[in-house]
Amino acid sequence: MFASFRPAGKNGDYNAYILKSFRRDDGSTSTVTVKKLGRLSSIASEHPGIDPRKWVEDLARELTRQESEQNNKVTLVLNPSRRTSVSNKRMVHGGDLLLHGLFYRLGLDSICDKLREKGKFQYDICDILKKLVYGRILFPDSKLGTWEQSQSFIEKPDFQLEDIYKALSVFARESDLIQSQLYHNSKKISTRNTQVIYYDCTNYYFEIEQADKEAEECRDSKELEKYKERELRKYGHSKENRPNPLVQLGMFMDADGVPLGFCVNPGNTAETQTLQPLEEKLADNFNLSDFVCCTDGGLGSRDNRKYNMTEGRDYITVQSLKGTKISESIRDWALKDADWTIAGYEGTYTKEEARALLGDKFAEAILIKDRWAIMDKDGFEEHLIVTYSQKYADYMKATRDAQIARAAKQIALGMDLKKKSPNDCRRFIKETNYTDDGEPAEKTAYSIDQTKINQEAKFDGIYAIATSLDDTPTAVLRANHFRYEIEHLFRITKTNLELRPIFLSRSDRIIGHFIICFIALVMLKQLQREVNNGVGETDRIPVEQIQEQLAQVKYLYHEAVGYEPAFNNTNILKRLQNVTGQIIDNEIISKSRMKSLLKKPISTAIGKRRKTKK
Repeated sequence: MFASFRPAGKNGDYNAYILKSFRRDDGSTSTVTVKKLGRLSSIASEHPGIDPRKWVEDLARELTRQESEQNNKVTLVLNPSRRTSVSNKRMVHGGDLLLHGLFYRLGLDSICDKLREKGKFQYDICDILKKLVYGRILFPDSKLGTWEQSQSFIEKPDFQLEDIYKALSVFARESDLIQSQLYHNSKKISTRNTQVIYYDCTNYYFEIEQADKEAEECRDSKELEKYKERELRKYGHSKENRPNPLVQLGMFMDADGVPLGFCVNPGNTAETQTLQPLEEKLADNFNLSDFVCCTDGGLGSRDNRKYNMTEGRDYITVQSLKGTKISESIRDWALKDADWTIAGYEGTYTKEEARALLGDKFAEAILIKDRWAIMDKDGFEEHLIVTYSQKYADYMKATRDAQIARAAKQIALGMDLKKKSPNDCRRFIKETNYTDDGEPAEKTAYSIDQTKINQEAKFDGIYAIATSLDDTPTAVLRANHFRYEIEHLFRITKTNLELRPIFLSRSDRIIGHFIICFIALVMLKQLQREVNNGVGETDRIPVEQIQEQLAQVKYLYHEAVGYEPAFNNTNILKRLQNVTGQIIDNEIISKSRMKSLLKKPISTAIGKRRKTKK
């Protein structure tokens, strides 16, 4: 194959082609166009700082090499009487081959270039970022464990363990730049659906017993120096019920389930206080200010709701119908068995009328009522949407019945009967003081509180959301329903990416650790999005399976011939190869071929992008 350049227009520009010569049956020779790459000016703009002609010529040589290699056959000679040695055969990780292209398409190498411009490093910060992100996806471990396991990458790390910790501090210092640039780069390879964005918080624990001191608690300058970088690990309400110091993570996600940005806060930070500062960063660094912010009820404070009614924003939040913050008249309206609507049917119904109308379909149906209302003393008008589901009602009753059974067992066993949290099963236990003749006095008896049960049963099947949107209830509910996906993202960080427990102590390195995990999560979700593009619901691959498949890609290295796949090929891996353009399942991959797979990819999508622009 060879490069060809033909004049394009009168401005001195040229169209670039990859051509291939072939011989006809009659013995004459001719050429065929392999790739049309577009104008040299476009190639130059896509690849600044390079000679576009040389780029095309290099691509032609690479395609020629690949074709030649495909036509070669390799004979592997094994001697049953000869023992293997470390020098000529070893097992290596290969899942990073399917992450390699995405790393560069997301411009993570260019982000590292920006970091290098701002600081002089004695280590390869891009290689560190690669290895830490790939390691977090393929074999999540401590930084020491990652460094040790990364020695089994085909391309060994060009840095030392201490360089990792130095780089984490750099990543933390440039956290805002990394997040915003990653977002802007991601928009170049796919659309980002930010009309509705989702926010939630969770926390992660440390395997320590002592929380970090506040700076003002330090006794002298020496102690202050010791603790000034250690103020993240704090005791707070653990969502995993762990008795350890915590750090809190708040994260935004777009409407396609891809993370947007995050913030790290001390473990004792009130969740409601984390939303607005991160939104301000989205506005300043992401150029995002016109969106609908969707949260759970815990984050939907009055201040956050009012904040998200300014500057083009709106909100959707879960609305509790219990407690004193909502007016009694609104609660009565929400619980009243009347005025329910059903999608596709005219009029309003009671639950029994809906049951009679729908028959067996009632169990899966969603009944809806909505109104604009001033729900509290602040005089703040909102669009309240209330739903009822028989399926949800059955679930709530079953959950409550199990809790009542546990409460009764605790009474019988004489266990600690003090309620620890609002959802504790001990909330159903009633305490009664009495004397031997039955009068109220000092002795105490415990029993199941039927009044409490009846109060909670009123809300069975009821779900409410409040919004500033003057939209149809169905549209608002559809947007809110996707909120579960951000909870799924947090589960991925805790289980699949094993973000916790965290063994780092310095705050900057902790934040750097979160950046690594965030980038890994973005890459996995982007890869999932691409591999599921255009397929039916039943053929969609969960992100957990993608990670599992990547992790099992390994090769047996033969010094004489190259790399032999040592993994079970699957349809998922084939789909991943099709999406990434990296063919990694050849019976043998030569050393030169493997070297080319590990190079920074040469983009061949210029023509496609130009076509899209037309």
